[in-house]
Amino acid sequence: SDHGMTEIRRLLDIQGIVRSSNYELGRDYVAFYDSTMARFWFRNATVGKRMMEILGRISLGKVLTIRDYDNYKLRSIDKDKFGDLIFLANQGVYIYPNYFHCSIPSYFKGMHGYDPNHHTENGIVLYLGTRPFKRRANLSVVDLLPIILEIIGLGVSTRNCVKFHLLKTCSKYI
Repeated sequence: SDHGMTEIRRLLDIQGIVRSSNYELGRDYVAFYDSTMARFWFRNATVGKRMMEILGRISLGKVLTIRDYDNYKLRSIDKDKFGDLIFLANQGVYIYPNYFHCSIPSYFKGMHGYDPNHHTENGIVLYLGTRPFKRRANLSVVDLLPIILEIIGLGVSTRNCVKFHLLKTCSKYI
């Protein structure tokens, strides 16, 4: 899998909190509510500053800081595309309502998309085969292509990596 799963323990109605600010969706701000994060675009700096204060008081998550952007390698993201402000829910907190699920089925037990550095977000690779395979730990998703090429006998080469448009990723294995 490319991600792990975290048990859902709490719900957070961030839309209700934001609505209580008396700012109007569409006029003062635009928001997109995911299951584990909320992204906001502001029409002016005053609204953005006030919303940052409101969201900053929520103990079930946090407003991403410059340090978080650096830590998550997001410093260069396009704010027009991804938001002026990103609120990330704590592990196990499910933002509801959101724009993905109209209702929460009783079988919703887990979610992914939280802090990528948390151990519950780690994916897993299981290999059952006859080819020898060197065990590795703490891999990134981009490390999988060279491993798959190795397992199927193509090997990690410039030709294979160019074919799959991942020369930069594969170069550390060549």
